[in-house]
Amino acid sequence: MKIKDVNAKALSFSLMLCVGGGLISGFISGMYGDYESFIRPEIYPPGWTFSVIWTILYVLMGISLYLVLISNNSKDKTAALMAFGLQLIMNFIWSPVFFIGSYYSAAFILLIAIFVSVLVMVWAFEKVSRLASNLQLPYVVWLCIALYLSYSVYVLN
Repeated sequence: MKIKDVNAKALSFSLMLCVGGGLISGFISGMYGDYESFIRPEIYPPGWTFSVIWTILYVLMGISLYLVLISNNSKDKTAALMAFGLQLIMNFIWSPVFFIGSYYSAAFILLIAIFVSVLVMVWAFEKVSRLASNLQLPYVVWLCIALYLSYSVYVLN
């Protein structure tokens, strides 16, 4: 794909949906949540790393979404987009559940559902665009770390 072949509207939409949605979820959680109120495990990254990691992951999600949107594979595209939408909605809900509600057990269960839905999304993306699927592998790795952190906070609190 050459730069001149990029559909700027579709790419902008994809990036704004993912990055913008993540920013809104994080902003709401930061405004109403208490980041200092829970006991953390010994191995817990500094707070600033979450913003950096999630920004990168949301950009990768946006690029992957774009690749699926512009694909000519209409047979598998709908399933891929549905899987993407499901995981994204759950992803945006997780921060308020964890940080605002302090529902650590519910957040952990939701994170398991997100993990499963992301695996389904990666599989569905593979049928449409191998690159879109591969761009989600850092997300899968991060979710493994997040599962540990979320479970640890649940157990400690």
